[in-house]
Amino acid sequence: MKYKIPKSWNDITIEQFQEIRKLDTSDEIEYLINLIAIVCHLDPETVEGFEINKVKEIGKHLAFIKTLPDKFQNDFTIDGSTFTVDVNIAHISAGQYIDLNKYIELGVEDNMHKILTLFCLPTKRKWFKRVTAEYGKGYDLNELANVMLKCPISVAYP
Repeated sequence: MKYKIPKSWNDITIEQFQEIRKLDTSDEIEYLINLIAIVCHLDPETVEGFEINKVKEIGKHLAFIKTLPDKFQNDFTIDGSTFTVDVNIAHISAGQYIDLNKYIELGVEDNMHKILTLFCLPTKRKWFKRVTAEYGKGYDLNELANVMLKCPISVAYP
């Protein structure tokens, strides 16, 4: 069976991060089994079939998960689409501000992908420069939120 063990937060998506944050950490082995299943795209039952030493060894490779990312990225690409990050709160509209407060109230980690739609705007090349879309113009916000679920947590968290 082939699977890829993530090496850093760059390999963990927002969707995976949201699942990881919900894991019960009271039993180390059960936690590792579920963690490995999430980040390696395996069924928990498959991981339960691994030898205990293998589970612990993979767990050592995933130690980076104990420390959250802290480096900021100005732009990133998902599925061939480029996005520019603008975290200057002074640049958002009143409507975006209302949405931001709503998502924060509902829970930052559960709504991280929606919060990103407020600050990460699609960017296209036009001749020799990059042009960033205006918020909510020329793209569907719900589709963008779903795309953001694939965003590496290293982009979203810092």
